Amino acid sequence: MGTTSLPLVTAQLLAAAGIIQTDPYRALIVGQIGDDGTATSGATYEDVESMTNDEIATLFGTNSELTGRIIKARDICGQNFAIWVIALDEVPSTPVAATAVLAFTGTATESRTMTVRPISQNLYSFNIDVTITDTANTVAVAVKAALDALDSKFPASAAIATDTVTLTASDVGTIPNKYAVEIINIPSGIAINTNSKTERVQFSSGATDPSTTTIFDNVGSRRFHSISWPWESDFSDVQDFLEARNVIDNEFLQGVAFIGYDDTEANIATKVNGTTPLNSPNLFFMGNRVVSSAAAIIEPPDWRTAEFIAIEGLRLTDDVPIGQYITTSAPLDTLGGSALASLAYYNTPLAKTSPSDPDLLFDGQEQSNLKADGYSIVGVNTSASSTIMGEVVSTYKFNTLGQDDNSFKYLNYIRTGYLALEYFFQTLKVDYSQSRLTEGDVVAGRAMANQEAIEAEYTRIYKTLSGADFVLTQAGSDAEKFFFRNLTITLDVQDGKVTSIGQLPIVTQIREFNMTFQLAFSIGG
Repeated sequence: MGTTSLPLVTAQLLAAAGIIQTDPYRALIVGQIGDDGTATSGATYEDVESMTNDEIATLFGTNSELTGRIIKARDICGQNFAIWVIALDEVPSTPVAATAVLAFTGTATESRTMTVRPISQNLYSFNIDVTITDTANTVAVAVKAALDALDSKFPASAAIATDTVTLTASDVGTIPNKYAVEIINIPSGIAINTNSKTERVQFSSGATDPSTTTIFDNVGSRRFHSISWPWESDFSDVQDFLEARNVIDNEFLQGVAFIGYDDTEANIATKVNGTTPLNSPNLFFMGNRVVSSAAAIIEPPDWRTAEFIAIEGLRLTDDVPIGQYITTSAPLDTLGGSALASLAYYNTPLAKTSPSDPDLLFDGQEQSNLKADGYSIVGVNTSASSTIMGEVVSTYKFNTLGQDDNSFKYLNYIRTGYLALEYFFQTLKVDYSQSRLTEGDVVAGRAMANQEAIEAEYTRIYKTLSGADFVLTQAGSDAEKFFFRNLTITLDVQDGKVTSIGQLPIVTQIREFNMTFQLAFSIGG
């Protein structure tokens, strides 16, 4: 048009400044496909947290250990964070399924209700009413019938031959060797495997696992904060995968793996702190004692680790109510978020794992020894009414010089340190997404930075991390001065490179009180 319109006006609308966010929690569960599972071996399955139990069973096997582990984590997750799964086919040649044998003998000389706890005390316990004069065969037949009537996802089958019930794991390979059966309140006159009153039997003889050398080939650059890994004697592939991700090379991919493992104190010490000690900040072995060759806790150890992984996922997810998973009543700690990385993990209740007899579990000195070795305890509270976490420790023990070091010993330290580093990483990515670099003064209104401006931004980020929303670094003027005093920033203007070196004083956890009081009798009144 030939009209005149003055003054000239040019306008554009820019998006609001974004909120700096760290990666949302993502868990990876790996395992073995059951014999009727339809999943593709080695494929990556996303959004499993949104699947129903039946969909999970169809993919990974109706009775597989993996299905049970996924469902346990998913039930806690409630679609609040992502669960991915990678599953492998059973080895096609000469695999062996683990078994547990219950040989009944004698005749009951009293009536009593006997309790059977096969594989998961929480899910599959049942009672058998034994009547005086019941024979071993009568009791064995009743136990077999009760086993047959369990949920369709029970990960074993039962067979009977005369007075002996044999449980056979649905999966082949070594993973079901971690299953156990406990029978308590055995009536007088009846014995199981020659034991009266109580019998505990470990599954055994499962053999031949799939190769895991290519298990991570399809994950790309996806980050997994936690990996549930079930092969306690074959973990080098997950260790190599995660340790390579500790170095942040323009992608933030760091994570850890949890391995369920019950054994004697001596065997655990040999595995995690033997002749060549494990020294990885990425590996967490977790469990408790094996007593008389059987696990003291009747819950597969990898199901327990899956429960903990899921609880931690809730803790680290913004605004998720977590009151039932913590013991503190501090109001800001009752909702999930990055700040929960610095709240102690010990005393976390595992409500889906039934408590065991504390007399069967590692005592205080043994727990202390195993903590030093790099092993995390799943135990019970002082009233034996709840299963709880002890201190969650990695196998890391020494620095590169071979000196004792606890920098990456505790999961709290690892989560706190890496979350703080990630916030620096994400903030710098956003703040300097298009920026000039100068050794001179910055020009107002232009995207540019010099050393003084970058130092100020580092200090601002540090203060944010020490505030109520994060509580990852130590707060206050003294802490801020320490951070700034130990921060060195070097500019290479020609190559556009900013190099920074500093110290990050993180928040830790109370683990011990040492008290000394002297008696007094007069208060000077």
